[in-house]
Amino acid sequence: MRCTICDADTTVSRTRLSDGNRQVVRRRMCKNNRTHWFDTAEQPVGLSLDKVLVRRSGDGRLAAGGFDEARLLRDVQQGVLKRMTEDEAREVVRQATYDLEMHLSATATPMSREEQAERPGYKVAITDAVIRQAIEQRLRHHGKQMPHVLYALSTLGRSDRKGRPGFANAADVLRWIGRPENYPDLALPTPPDRMPVAGDSWWPPGRPPMPERVIKRAPIERRRFVFDRFRNSIREAMLGRPEAGVTSDNVASWTLWGLAGQR
Repeated sequence: MRCTICDADTTVSRTRLSDGNRQVVRRRMCKNNRTHWFDTAEQPVGLSLDKVLVRRSGDGRLAAGGFDEARLLRDVQQGVLKRMTEDEAREVVRQATYDLEMHLSATATPMSREEQAERPGYKVAITDAVIRQAIEQRLRHHGKQMPHVLYALSTLGRSDRKGRPGFANAADVLRWIGRPENYPDLALPTPPDRMPVAGDSWWPPGRPPMPERVIKRAPIERRRFVFDRFRNSIREAMLGRPEAGVTSDNVASWTLWGLAGQR
């Protein structure tokens, strides 16, 4: 390789491994001038994500499109409920995408002949579970526990699709949090099963009376109350749960009916 400063021949003076032994970094010295030096990084070249389709782990079918980094970023931002900045989420996705590319030879599986005929140009696919695990791993090492837990609730906890049982209750969430690879220091005893509690069907009697203003904290400010914004915040918290749209609408309405008469 030629020197990047004077274009003379170079020689390797030092070699080391980086990024968990998945990359080779070489220090190259100029043969004409020992003050000229630069580093190069080497990594294996093989499959790339733009040549890979995504298979849904629930029903085993191929998703409509291939791997989409922009869509993955939107999913992460939606899952962590704004507990990370856009730049932080983008960096997590960038790192996870790099991890996926480095391990494609081990995680990608061949498509059937029928699938290849239907989707010409593609021969292998990875499951959405592999993508989720890559994001989870990067979130786990990000240093903030809440975004990782929220993302897991929106993916592992998902139960609105065929083949995705998700988290059935709070006990499942506590068991996931207490796993050795997650946050065993936060482990709590699983609560005992409770007696069944009678429930009512929710039929809110139309739109409730709306407050005019809502007080936001930190910093304190008064804003105009918007019902759709309130309902959508509940819907986002129910991401991946069955009938999130109908339930969030009912929860929002009944909450406001309970506050009726208060200014």
